[in-house]
Amino acid sequence: MLDKKPNISGQFEHVIGSSSPVQKCLVLVKSLIEEKPMPIAKTQTAQSASVLLGTHLLHLLGGAGMMNCAGYHSAAVTIFRPLEDALDCFGAVSLIEGQAERWFNNSLKASEAAKLWINCMKDIDRTYFSEYRRKLRAQFNDYSHCSPQQANWNLY
Repeated sequence: MLDKKPNISGQFEHVIGSSSPVQKCLVLVKSLIEEKPMPIAKTQTAQSASVLLGTHLLHLLGGAGMMNCAGYHSAAVTIFRPLEDALDCFGAVSLIEGQAERWFNNSLKASEAAKLWINCMKDIDRTYFSEYRRKLRAQFNDYSHCSPQQANWNLY
């Protein structure tokens, strides 16, 4: 009796639709990563590392989003620290020559990568940006390690 094929929504689509600005941004970032553009560091190694790290960032974001939608808020907030680390590595390998090689050799730590790429920022005041990141990191530190604040996240 049904004339139409049923419309089955994708996972969490009823919660977050394709019209969401965040989802639109994620689609844009994914398409950019799929294009594999040459980063500012301008080496094949930097390009490969940027694609790997960009994909990793998208997967972390997707995982955090799915956990949040499922109500696992304390688990989702735990991913903020690895997200920040991945972003710092992405910034360093894509902006600074030689850092992709260090990253592939497992000799570039995320904390060092953060300092390297923040110092490359030319469009904004470096002092303000590094201070902003320091404060942000300090605020999420309570949620990065198995703490009461992290476990209580589910209550809010």
